[in-house]
Amino acid sequence: MPQAVSAPTDSTEESSKAGAVASRKVIRKAELELQVKSLADAQKTATDVAKKYGGYVVSSERRGTDSARDQHLRVVLKVKADDLDTALGELRAIKQGEANERISSEDVTDEWIDLEARLKTQKALETQYLEILKGASKVEDLLAVQKQLASVRTEIERIEGRQRFLDKSISLSTVTIDFEQPAPLVRASFAAVGAGFSQAGADVLNVGGATLVFLMRMIGALIPILLLVFLPGFYLGRWFLRRVGALKLPAKASAE
Repeated sequence: MPQAVSAPTDSTEESSKAGAVASRKVIRKAELELQVKSLADAQKTATDVAKKYGGYVVSSERRGTDSARDQHLRVVLKVKADDLDTALGELRAIKQGEANERISSEDVTDEWIDLEARLKTQKALETQYLEILKGASKVEDLLAVQKQLASVRTEIERIEGRQRFLDKSISLSTVTIDFEQPAPLVRASFAAVGAGFSQAGADVLNVGGATLVFLMRMIGALIPILLLVFLPGFYLGRWFLRRVGALKLPAKASAE
């Protein structure tokens, strides 16, 4: 059976932590909200800034196609962390109105130190398992060691993947920009005025036609009611009045 493997200890752990803390691992992010004159120009500027400062455009999303309404453009880009402040200054320069800004920093130094320590431990275990594997002679021993070795290597890959992600996030800052192009307050032109009058005339005709159709339908619905209710009632009333008049005449004659 393969001998048990204990995790190695590092007598210089405290000194390594002190050295790591001296160089903090910080992820910086920025969010901008800018009013601009032209979304097309703003998008070009954002793309140029990303390329200029060693980054790239992650995504671009535009909302609103009607020129009569406010239009919005969201651009997410990456720039080198050391150039973040300079890049933000160039982006602010294109604003035409209101601007809002948020900058956040996340210190991941402690996580980085923990990952380094775990990685060192797992690599030491990998080395020990490889040595044991060389001396194993039984099939069951070989299989047991290989299983443990595979588990250690999986953990090493996971730790290194997380380190690569943190490295990229630390070296490249994320900038999210929400551009807004306000709708023009006045768009006066003869064509627009003519189109407005034409639309108003069409609306009047539509409303008038709808009203006429409604009245015709009401009349059509009332005619059967008049025929079935009011017309018999009218003749019945006339008959009743005549009947009363006929009874009054003999009474008047006898009184004379």
